[in-house]
Amino acid sequence: SAPVSIDAPDLGDVLRQRPKAEDACPTGIAVIDKLWEGGVYPGELALAAGDTNVGKSMLLCHLAASAYYHDKRVLYFTYELTKAQVVERILTALFECPKQELNPKAIVDQLLAFRMRKDITRGSLVIDDGTGIRTMAELYDRLSGADIDLALLDSADDLQPQHSYTKSYEVYKELYRDLRIDICQSLQLPVWTSVQLNREAVERAKISLKHIGDSYAKAQRAHLVLAMSQTPQEREQLIAPVVKLWVLKDTEHGSKGKWSPHACLFGRGNRGWPGFRH
Repeated sequence: SAPVSIDAPDLGDVLRQRPKAEDACPTGIAVIDKLWEGGVYPGELALAAGDTNVGKSMLLCHLAASAYYHDKRVLYFTYELTKAQVVERILTALFECPKQELNPKAIVDQLLAFRMRKDITRGSLVIDDGTGIRTMAELYDRLSGADIDLALLDSADDLQPQHSYTKSYEVYKELYRDLRIDICQSLQLPVWTSVQLNREAVERAKISLKHIGDSYAKAQRAHLVLAMSQTPQEREQLIAPVVKLWVLKDTEHGSKGKWSPHACLFGRGNRGWPGFRH
């Protein structure tokens, strides 16, 4: 976009471009939405960080369902799960039911009834397996022609950098710099992507950016970092597994260091669905 002069006669128009509350894509996690003034806003890059099997993909499905529930247009790129798996998880999140209760014969009518009941008039949710999208330039081409309010990537780590590097953190620095500047800010689009934390970070009683290894290079470029942390004892809680959600970075609202424990509604196998109860 063109440079802005503070002495320009149209300076008021610049201020009018500031996001409004209705532009936020809610996370559906009340404590986080309160901290972030409604959720993630256009132009912001947010990271969902955690170790393998802690529930990062479940969190992204929950975020997609929450945005759809709030009448947002969502595009979900899955490089990890199949499209069918993501659809199944998002539907169970919307209907708050285990996957065995999803009836293929009735699902279309059920979703139409759900949209009418929740007054979803413009919301949409498309799942893309990323075929033909392996570089940031290809991702830009796909998103620049999409009429959406939110993009989710699971995960941006699967994209290829423009240049060759000998160290992984150099790869991440390029990818996440381009993701922030060329995608989020250029297209004025909020983006969530999942990133990997190391085991030391996940099992700590308290975590910070210095504990996340190569993911630090990704966090440097993000506006918001929401981490998932879980000890073995929390994973084995009888009522439901517990996961701690940490705000590791917040450049907009000053909520860094805030955290809260949540019961994982997806933590008991086939009977669960993507969700978090404070």
